[in-house]
Amino acid sequence: MRRIFYSTCLMCLLLSLTLRSNESCAQTVVGVTAYAFPPFINEDLKSGLSFDFAEMLNQHQNAYRFIIEVTSPKRRYRQLETGAQDMILFEMPDWGWEKENISFETSKEIMRGGEVYITANIGNKNQKYFNTFKDKSISAYFGYHYGFADFNADRNWLQKNFKIGLQNSHKRIIDLVVKNKINIGVVTLSYLRKYLTEHPDLNDKILISEKFDQIYKLRAIIRKAAPISVYQFEKILDDLSHQGHLQALFKRYGLQNQLTYVP
Repeated sequence: MRRIFYSTCLMCLLLSLTLRSNESCAQTVVGVTAYAFPPFINEDLKSGLSFDFAEMLNQHQNAYRFIIEVTSPKRRYRQLETGAQDMILFEMPDWGWEKENISFETSKEIMRGGEVYITANIGNKNQKYFNTFKDKSISAYFGYHYGFADFNADRNWLQKNFKIGLQNSHKRIIDLVVKNKINIGVVTLSYLRKYLTEHPDLNDKILISEKFDQIYKLRAIIRKAAPISVYQFEKILDDLSHQGHLQALFKRYGLQNQLTYVP
């Protein structure tokens, strides 16, 4: 009888410890919406800086579990509006968020970047070529907001006001420029730098604008009812910055000069 009593007590103790362990290991899930936006979300929709950023967040703290779900550029607003997802990384409020019925907060600036114009480096083209888009064919990324179009991403409006073709691939835009099938392409500078590093033979074939279509200051956008606040998110970033993990990640992508986050 005594042996059964001690065995029962031992089982209860082990059960209690297991429950406490599970409670201490429990993490709050934070849904992160994302869309194809190289090099943050590459066109394979499985790799990119955003995925590695989320992995870094998960590896260096235990309170939250950040899970990325890829959607389309247009549906990203709906994801936060309905609460299906909680936040988005590397975004700007100017990119349509302030027009949506969403209560959100933004983190401090994480990095800067921009989009540039490119054209086939043939004939006597120079920087003046980018001064006007009148009567020039343009290739840009579907769903993106561009400075030359006053940040209006509506396909019908764009095609009514510009001679424009919308793609779902930055590589496609570059290919069209190199083959001189369109006059001007609009691409993300960080992607273009990475692509030209991988394809150095194209450097002399592309003329890159010195002016930007836009310079963006990228932040995290977090809906106000999310399970994580901007303060809590920035506290994690502060720790990662102090430990050097944030800088190391951006260096891996060759973007160390574009990292602007200050704890």
